[in-house]
Amino acid sequence: MCFLSDYKMDMNKHVFLFVVFLCLLSSCTVEITLPGEPIYVNSIAITNKINDISIEKEYQLMAAYYPWDASGFDKFSWQSSDDAIATINQNGLLTTVEEGEVTIKLISKVTVKKGVKELTDEVTIHVGPILIENIQLDKDYLEIQNRSTDTLKVTFLPAKAKPEAIEWSSEDVAIATVVNGVVTGKSAGNTRITAQVKGTTIKAVCSVIVYPIAVTGMQFEEEIVQLESGFSFKTKLIIEPDSAENKRVTHTTSNRNIAEVDTNGVITAHYYHPNGIGNGPVRATVTATSVDKPGVKATCTVDVYSVPDLLSISIEKEGLTTDLMPTALGLKGSIKPTLHNNSSKPVHIVHFRILDRYDNIKTNIRIEKELKENSNYTIDWLTFDLTEIPRAVFRYEYEGKVYTSSLLIQQ
Repeated sequence: MCFLSDYKMDMNKHVFLFVVFLCLLSSCTVEITLPGEPIYVNSIAITNKINDISIEKEYQLMAAYYPWDASGFDKFSWQSSDDAIATINQNGLLTTVEEGEVTIKLISKVTVKKGVKELTDEVTIHVGPILIENIQLDKDYLEIQNRSTDTLKVTFLPAKAKPEAIEWSSEDVAIATVVNGVVTGKSAGNTRITAQVKGTTIKAVCSVIVYPIAVTGMQFEEEIVQLESGFSFKTKLIIEPDSAENKRVTHTTSNRNIAEVDTNGVITAHYYHPNGIGNGPVRATVTATSVDKPGVKATCTVDVYSVPDLLSISIEKEGLTTDLMPTALGLKGSIKPTLHNNSSKPVHIVHFRILDRYDNIKTNIRIEKELKENSNYTIDWLTFDLTEIPRAVFRYEYEGKVYTSSLLIQQ
């Protein structure tokens, strides 16, 4: 009896466990497929999920159902949680619009053993700004003068990429430096400027050559120089810009017989006239040429005078009147003539005369006096009678030769 009783108790225990097992099976989502029954879809999935993408991009999402040989699958459909951030068509093509986060959901209604069931999968994607793929500088090659500046500008590619911080560097800061794209020449030479997107390997390079500060223009401080023969004059050049690094020049003259010029710009004047001295000033041109920029020149006109050229006459007049003569109109009255020696050497005055148009002598005064350099000699008032086209004439000697200076006497 004891044994039988124990047997019944064991049977009841096994029945209870079997009932509990059936209850558990009825609450499970996985259906058991018995041999000979159809295979049904039990899950779907997005197979190429991404978590980050930039705006204005397209991305093809792919989907699959499991098991692959199941029956009862209808089709996939896609949904976006926010079309303002990203849209997706029913073929799974994702198109991003604005920055933000969006959830893309995959949905399919499938046939199962007990009817129709909706299966889903989803992915949350961060839509960020357009990423920089490359950068360009507006200049690949830059030429600047020392101590001058120029600015390099960065273009981000693609064009709508969000600008990022740029780190600037120079291969040789002794030649050129760069700050925020502003390149400054420090000394003559060659270097390279690099712009690099901070935190990346994306960069662009510009080759830079720095030239010395060049001469752009120059002129003589005295553009017209008047010299007496045998004298010298030190010229002075005004060079632009004043900061030019090479101010060396060469000097040349158009006629060495008239004006010589040395390497320091000192002009020495010589009177050279084919008809001898006392025939008016002679002229030459002195030219300064930049060694740095041979196309930049300056010229100086040099007028050279002989001693006779520098003697002149002035006349004070009193009571000059005209009267009709038998054949012409005559002039009479009083004059006070002065001979001016503007030269640096003395001359010997021989005489003073008043001549008519035919060189007939109307007045003749013997003087025989040395007129020192830069001095004057005045004859007291002289009265002359009717003379046709009268001229006042001083005659003097210089270095053994006789010269004259004359002035027409007019009312």
